[in-house]
Amino acid sequence: MKWCLKYLIFIPIVFDILDVFENIGIINIIKHYPVRLNNLSELINIITMIKLTFVNLVFVTLIVGFALTIYLKVIKKYVINY
Repeated sequence: MKWCLKYLIFIPIVFDILDVFENIGIINIIKHYPVRLNNLSELINIITMIKLTFVNLVFVTLIVGFALTIYLKVIKKYVINY
């Protein structure tokens, strides 16, 4: 659980980096408007899916981490030793 909490501070940094890449890609596609504007939706979809996958993995990690913490601290202490 400690490693999970230790690395949570990097989540906003990763989101900011993904947003920067998303904005750079959109700006580059808009610069070349007539040629590559049809790829704009594909680029946005790919980057959005990467961000959503990362968010889902973070939430699953947090839920599993908190469940293990509750099991180790609460259930083991009060139920097993009761």
